[in-house]
Amino acid sequence: MDGKRTKQLLIFRNIIMSRPDAKLEFESHGYWPLSNFGGLQIQISDCGSWARLKWFDDPPQPWQEIKHAVVKGEYVTLYSQRYYLFEFTRINSVSNDQ
Repeated sequence: MDGKRTKQLLIFRNIIMSRPDAKLEFESHGYWPLSNFGGLQIQISDCGSWARLKWFDDPPQPWQEIKHAVVKGEYVTLYSQRYYLFEFTRINSVSNDQ
C-alpha cells in the first residue's frame, strides 16, 4: 500500500473514531409524539454535534451531524423530512441522589 493511500485510510479512521458510534445503547434525550401509538425519539451525542433518531420500537438510525437552518435553527433529517430540535420534548434524567 502506498503512502498516500495509507494516509487517506488513517484520516478516514480518525473521522469515524471521532463520531459518537462508541455509544451503542440508545439513550433517549427527547421525544416527538406523532400519534397515540408512539413517536420519534432523539439521542444527542455528548459533544452536541451529532444526533440519531429512533421510531417507536425500531432500531436507531445511524448517527448524523446536526444541521442548522437560518430561520428555524438546528435540525436532523429522516427520509428527507426535517425534524427541528425545538419540536422535541426534552427528557430530563432522574437521579436517585437525595
